Amino acid sequence: MRQPVLSALVLAFLSASCGLKQEVKEDYPVRDFADGPLAGLAGGRAWAMKSGHVKRSGLGGSQIAFAFKSDDNDKGCDGIMRGLDGITVGITVEEALGEQELKGTTVPATIAVGDDVYTTTGNKIEIAAITETAVTGRLSMYTSDELYVNGSFSALRCF
Repeated sequence: MRQPVLSALVLAFLSASCGLKQEVKEDYPVRDFADGPLAGLAGGRAWAMKSGHVKRSGLGGSQIAFAFKSDDNDKGCDGIMRGLDGITVGITVEEALGEQELKGTTVPATIAVGDDVYTTTGNKIEIAAITETAVTGRLSMYTSDELYVNGSFSALRCF
């Protein structure tokens, strides 16, 4: 029970509009997966994933919520979702192997940069494996050519 509530709170934190700037570009195209580890541009600078975890989503059903950060201060499954540099990439998807194209704003997909939360609309994820300890795959999330992440990931499984 604790994990769904925590996931819902984290998602609310990342996407809530409590005075935070939110920008959405509805029609950004879905891009092909990049070769190499999950990286991109965020907050006007290069961003590269160093840690990530995935928990059962608080939205119910068979959804899981990922959080990726550019620091390795994750603290495992009890770690905070926000990166030390203030940048966190989050996305909620169905717990299923294979590729999922996630178009539009109904999918909780955000890049948080400081107090600004950007909803990405050109998204797709491929979940390649779900093991006892990790979820691996590839992710492509874009809101503009200046704010995106793309590449492969391995996230600590916390469910």
